Amino acid sequence: MNFSDPQTKTSLAISLITVIVCLIIVTSGNTTAPPPAVNTSPAATKRLEAQLAGELKKREELDTRVFRLEMANRLRDGRYQSATFDPSEDGFQRIDTDLGTFAVSLQDMKPYGDGTQLTINIGNPAAAGFSDAKLSLRYGPKMPDFNDPDFANKLEKANAAAKTKEQALLKKIQGGSWNPNSVILSGIKPDELGFVEVRLSTSQVYLSR
Repeated sequence: MNFSDPQTKTSLAISLITVIVCLIIVTSGNTTAPPPAVNTSPAATKRLEAQLAGELKKREELDTRVFRLEMANRLRDGRYQSATFDPSEDGFQRIDTDLGTFAVSLQDMKPYGDGTQLTINIGNPAAAGFSDAKLSLRYGPKMPDFNDPDFANKLEKANAAAKTKEQALLKKIQGGSWNPNSVILSGIKPDELGFVEVRLSTSQVYLSR
């Protein structure tokens, strides 16, 4: 091989450059970068704990908002199937049954033994009378406010403390009038009673001849 030949010199230079490039690639591929340093100081730990607590709080707030929306949807879908009363407030509410629409109100709440006696007024705006009727009641301490930050937990406790009662109505629901029915709610005093949910069912209709 003639090393003085310019063409030969060029070929050798190219070969040498290729070898050097390959060595650089191999060397850089086998080099492992050191792991980043982790700051374990007390101040850094406190910052991480505060960040985690903030994320958990955001998650709880999101869960509460979702739960409120679900509750609102259930109440909307079940509208007029039942009526829920705060015993400290006046007024009547509408209840729909398979046979008719009624107005319901609470009156005359007073202590009775270990519980509460009250009157459930059933208003029948129709001319027809109804019989074989039954009240299905759910009652307990006051339900939490929707805007309470701890709404979900308080609602769970209130539902666990709620009681139920069913009472058949011995008298016919007269048409065009209010029909009072005395009910005893055991296990809760009037000052502890926060809500009464009323459902009504009937199976027979009476028409005037």
